[in-house]
Amino acid sequence: MKIYAIALLVAIQALVGEKTLDEIRSREGGEKFVHTFFADEEWMAEFASSGPMNTSPFVKPSEETKGAYFVDAKKRMAAALKALAHLSAHDKTGFIAKTKTGRNAATALALNHGIDFDDKKLADIMDLYAAWYEDGTLADIAKTYDTRQWREVMTFGQNAPLGVDSLVWIHDFANLPPNMYRGLFWLCTYRPFNCFGASVQGPDYYTPWEKELSIQELRYRVGGVCGALSKFASHCAASHGIRTVTAGQPGHCAFTIWDEENDRWTIDYNVTAHTNPHFILGGKGFSAVEEQDIYFRNPKRYSAERLRMEGRYEESMKECPGNWQAAYEWWLELKDRNAAKEEWLKFGAAVRGCFANAPCEGWQLYMRYLRSAKFSSEENLVEVKKGLYAFKEREAETVERAYFDEIALDPILDLFHDDESMWQLLPDILSSQSKTPSFYAQTVNWGSKIYMRGPENSKRFLAAVEKSAKESGASLDFSAMALEASKSADIAMFKQVFGLMERISLQKVPEKTGHSWPTEAYGGVLLSADGMLKTSSTSQWDDPTFYKSVLEAEEVKGSGQCFHTDKEEHPWGCVMLPGSSDITGITIVNSGTCVWRQNPIEIWLSEDGENFAKVYQSEEKLNEWKCAFDTPKKAKYVMVCRREKAKNDYFHLKKILVYGKKLY
Repeated sequence: MKIYAIALLVAIQALVGEKTLDEIRSREGGEKFVHTFFADEEWMAEFASSGPMNTSPFVKPSEETKGAYFVDAKKRMAAALKALAHLSAHDKTGFIAKTKTGRNAATALALNHGIDFDDKKLADIMDLYAAWYEDGTLADIAKTYDTRQWREVMTFGQNAPLGVDSLVWIHDFANLPPNMYRGLFWLCTYRPFNCFGASVQGPDYYTPWEKELSIQELRYRVGGVCGALSKFASHCAASHGIRTVTAGQPGHCAFTIWDEENDRWTIDYNVTAHTNPHFILGGKGFSAVEEQDIYFRNPKRYSAERLRMEGRYEESMKECPGNWQAAYEWWLELKDRNAAKEEWLKFGAAVRGCFANAPCEGWQLYMRYLRSAKFSSEENLVEVKKGLYAFKEREAETVERAYFDEIALDPILDLFHDDESMWQLLPDILSSQSKTPSFYAQTVNWGSKIYMRGPENSKRFLAAVEKSAKESGASLDFSAMALEASKSADIAMFKQVFGLMERISLQKVPEKTGHSWPTEAYGGVLLSADGMLKTSSTSQWDDPTFYKSVLEAEEVKGSGQCFHTDKEEHPWGCVMLPGSSDITGITIVNSGTCVWRQNPIEIWLSEDGENFAKVYQSEEKLNEWKCAFDTPKKAKYVMVCRREKAKNDYFHLKKILVYGKKLY
C-alpha cells in the first residue's frame, strides 16, 4: 500500500475510532465494506478530502465555530462512515460497487446526511439515484462529479425536510437540460394566503391537502412564497444531479445553480452579497461558495489534505492555498499551547498568502489570529495593515458581490476600541483597496459612517479620501458621504463633501442643462443654495450627490436630479439655512415623474428645527408650486412634505428654492 493510502487509512481510523469500525463489521456486509473501503486509496481520499462533516442543515454550529466550517469531525465522520457502509451493503444494483458515479454519490449522501437521516431514508434516496442513472434521467454532467460536487447535489433538508415521495414527484415533474432549471420556480404561484385564507407563515397553509400530496406538489398546486419557490426549483435540479444551493436572505430565500457552460455559479432568484447559503463547505456568505470551488477543484488538495492529517499545516497551506481546515487546526494548536510570538507571526504570513484564493474565508481566520496572538495594539496595527494589502478583490469572481465592509472592515473596528488606532489605519485602509473598484467604493462609504462625526472629523476624513483618490487615480462614489453629511444636519460637513466632489476632477459633477430658475424672486435672494438638505428617508432611487442641486437655481441632467424618499405616510425634505432669515417666498419643483405622489403638499417653517408651523398647502397636482408671503416669515428651517397619512408612498422633488433676506 502506498504511503498516502496508509496515511489516509490511519487518519480515518483514528477519527472514527475502533468502536465504530467494530460496529460496522458486525452488520450485514460490514466486513466486506471495511476491507474494500480501506483498500481503495481513491475512495478514502474522496471521503476524507471532500469537506468537513458538519454541514447537515439540521446541525447548527456552536458559538465557538462562528460559521459552521471548523468543528471536531470525529462524531460526524463516524456517522458518515456507518451510513456509507449501510448504503454499500444495500446496493441492490451494483450502482455503488460498479460505477464511480454511484460511489461518489453514495459517499456524498453519507457525508451530508449520515448524522440526521435514518438508514431506510438513506437507502431509499440512493435507490432512486441508481434508478435514474439506469433510465437516463440523471444529467450526463452528474456522471463526471467527484464526491465534493455530489455533496452540492445531496443537500436534502435545507430548513424544510424533503420526503422521498417529494423527491420522486419533483424528479418526474421536469427533466430538462442543465441550463433550463433557472426560473423554474415561477411555475409555482406566489401566494401568501391559501384559498381558505390561511397564512403561509402559519401551520395550516397546506393542511387540507398534506395527506394526499407531497410537499413539492403542494408548492406547485397550492403555492407558497420565497422559500417554497426557490426550494421547488432547486430540488428539481438536484433530483437530476444538477449542483444547486438554496440560500436565505433577509425577508426571502434565493438559490443558485452551477453554470457548466461558464464554469461558475449562476445567480438565480435574487442572489446578492447578503445571501447566506443553507449548505456550504466553508466560510459564510455567497462569496464563500465560489471560494471553496477554487480550493476543491485544485488537484493538489489531496496531497494538501494528507499533509494536514500528518499535522504539517504550513506545508499543507503552501501545497494548496485556501486549505482553511489546515489553517484552523494550526490555529488551534498554537492557541492550545500558548505559542511564542514568532510562531504566531509565521501563521499570520501563511494565512495572508492564501488571500488571493479565498479572501472572504481567510479574513475570518485572520481576525481570530489577531485576537488569539495577544499582540500589543501597535503590533496588531502592523499585522492588520499587512492583511489589508494582501486582501484584493477578484473582479472576475463572485467575490465582487461580497461586501468588503462587512467581511473585513467591521471586524477591524471590533479589534480596536480607541479612535486614534482607527485614524492611524485610515490611510492604509484606503490605499490598500484603491485599485479594487467595488471594494474601494465600499471602503469609502464605510469610512463615511465611521469617521464623519462632526465637522472636524469630517474634514480630516475627507482630506484622507482626497489624498488617496488623487494618488491612486481611483474614482469616488460620493453618495454615502453626501448622505452621512445630510443625516448629520451639519452645514459645514455638507459643504465639505460637495466641495471635495467639485475639486476632484475624477468625480463626474452633475451636468447642467442650461435651464435655470431665478436667483432673485419674491423680493428676496436665493437662500437655499447656501444651506443643506435633510430628508425623512432614502431609497434605492435616491442619489444624495444631487442634494445640493435640489437647493440651487440651475437645473441638472440625470435621473437622480431629485431627492427620493422611501415609502412613508409622512415623507419630507427639509432645507436648513445657515442662520435665521426672513423668508419671502418658496418655489417647489416637482420631479417630473409620478407627479401625483407629492399631493397634497405642505410647507412648514421653524426657527429651532423642532417647533414647526404650517404656512402653505395645496391639493393641486402641479409641476411647480409657488408660495409668496405678504409679510416675511422668520425661519431657519423650511420643511416640504406630503400631508401626514394622506397616502403611503414615495416622495420626490426636483427643487426646493427658498428666497428671502439673510439675518445672519
